[in-house]
Amino acid sequence: VAGTEGCDHTAGVCGVVELDGVKVSMNLGRAASDLTIEDGVIVEVYENGGRVCSDKSIHASTRVEYTCAKQAQTEIQSAFFNDEMCMNIVEVASPYGCVQEKVTTHNCSITHPDTGITYDFSYLLD
Repeated sequence: VAGTEGCDHTAGVCGVVELDGVKVSMNLGRAASDLTIEDGVIVEVYENGGRVCSDKSIHASTRVEYTCAKQAQTEIQSAFFNDEMCMNIVEVASPYGCVQEKVTTHNCSITHPDTGITYDFSYLLD
């Protein structure tokens, strides 16, 4: 999965797939809905991709699952095609997949845990 480069303008996501031993760029679909959260995992679904499934009447969809990786760069953990579901399934590990923690404070300031910088938001109370 690599953006939309190499695919037609309708692609919401594009991937490199191997067909008959040749690697080609393929439209993996257009965004089908807003992001959802399923069991703590952020999920994005794309439909009507370029791959036609075995029954020749359905175009494949793509499901991207963003899992939490606090210390890692964003990277694809796994990608495979499920013939039975006619779906590309891609698992991406990213800090963006981590659940945000709710912070409750009485003084309207917060200190960033990585930088130590304190941000004061008390002016927003006025």
